[in-house]
Amino acid sequence: MASILKFGGTSLMNGVAFKKSADIIMGKHRPLVVLSAVHGVTKTLENLLYFSEESNKQTVQKQLDKIYSIHNTIMDELSLDVVVKNKINNLIKNKLDFNTGLIKQVFEHPTRFGSQYLKENIMVTGEQISGIIMSNYLKMCGRDTKLIEGNELFICGGLINPYPQEISKIMIKNRIVPLLNTYEIPIITGFYGRDRHDNIITFGRNGSDVTATFIADTLGINRVEIYKVEVNETNTGWKTGLIGVVGDNGETISELFFDEAMTIAQTGRDVLSYGMLRPLVTNKNIIIIIKNTMHPELVGTTIVQNKL
Repeated sequence: MASILKFGGTSLMNGVAFKKSADIIMGKHRPLVVLSAVHGVTKTLENLLYFSEESNKQTVQKQLDKIYSIHNTIMDELSLDVVVKNKINNLIKNKLDFNTGLIKQVFEHPTRFGSQYLKENIMVTGEQISGIIMSNYLKMCGRDTKLIEGNELFICGGLINPYPQEISKIMIKNRIVPLLNTYEIPIITGFYGRDRHDNIITFGRNGSDVTATFIADTLGINRVEIYKVEVNETNTGWKTGLIGVVGDNGETISELFFDEAMTIAQTGRDVLSYGMLRPLVTNKNIIIIIKNTMHPELVGTTIVQNKL
């Protein structure tokens, strides 16, 4: 039976984390993989857009340099070849270089309505890069992969209502079901889809979790494993001992009923969101398991409709 594995940004924050995530993927039977952007990249893209609107080219360049540095360091740590590096660096340039990229139009017309769609396109750059890196690293490890972008799977209502519409289920089945009987591992970029005019639309906070649970609901896959790691105060590494959803006493909550999870999600904690849990409103068979990427052998938090 297939399972969905979703890796958050802290699960991809450096080469060590990518390798650990890849080991988890390769150890599963028929995995479908959903990826977030590398930790810190989405925030950097937000900063880049903000300073573009402020016409602050010098600070924009600093944010762009940071994007290049984060991903090139990871690619070096994974020993990816120059073809992959060039592909990713060209993607960054085509989107984020304020002399030639998409962001140039935002820089020149920050308040134009169409610029909002350009911003959405820019904001998914991190997920696109994560997909390219993971897909090629797994290939380097001898696994066949198929990279699928979120806009190939999801149709959304638009900027006001970004949650995937029902037609997305047809697109998901057409695109993914044929892969389930092959040796190819689907690598899916989380966090975004498109509207009916092919504009990129992001799902908002914890958008990659939305990607994972919506696909599970569509394909009748009852197991979704969400891998996260808490970072330390200096944002340079991982905390130890925080596995799954942690209660006020600092201990892992091993089991949560759907209503309890929804209550926690409403507090704004990153580990849970309404979008992630929404398919459980109608699909009582989905089990969500939140685990620690660096310690996948340890029991995390299991979210179910009814107590096990």
